[in-house]
Amino acid sequence: MSVDQGSSNGNAMHTRLVVDAMLGSIARKLRFFGFDTLYYNGIEDSSLLDICIKESRVLVTMDEELHKRAMRLGLRSILIEKANNKKIKDINTMETILRALGVSYIEFNVNYSRCSLCNSSIECVNDKCNLKGLIHNNILNLYERFYICKGCRKVYWEGSHVKRLREFAKEVNARLGI
Repeated sequence: MSVDQGSSNGNAMHTRLVVDAMLGSIARKLRFFGFDTLYYNGIEDSSLLDICIKESRVLVTMDEELHKRAMRLGLRSILIEKANNKKIKDINTMETILRALGVSYIEFNVNYSRCSLCNSSIECVNDKCNLKGLIHNNILNLYERFYICKGCRKVYWEGSHVKRLREFAKEVNARLGI
């Protein structure tokens, strides 16, 4: 669940992002691919800009006015175009972000993923018996490898969502020329 970047990408994976309220789906994907991504639903634009300033984060937004305000403040901002089809929108959005950051490709790698809910890092659970009561027993019996968020304690496993994320990465990489 991470970005596995080519050597030409430098520190792009260490770029910290703030994503506006219109881009929750892409915020979760960025986190799964290892990007430190803050996302707040319902936060004021001025607060987003303050976070960008205080934490040296790049703003990702669909709001043209917010983008212009960020640029006037000397902040790095990535403006995302609006699209109707959600799947195509997410692929286009991820491509736009990665190009702006200088990332040449992404690859899903659970070792670098961040929690899709709280943005904390996740770690492998060595003994799945420790997860009893946290997730349904059917899930515990069906899968062998589990991961837990160090922040909110959300449990992850390599189910069908991993296949979808890998397919998403493949489609994005095709757009990036990989």
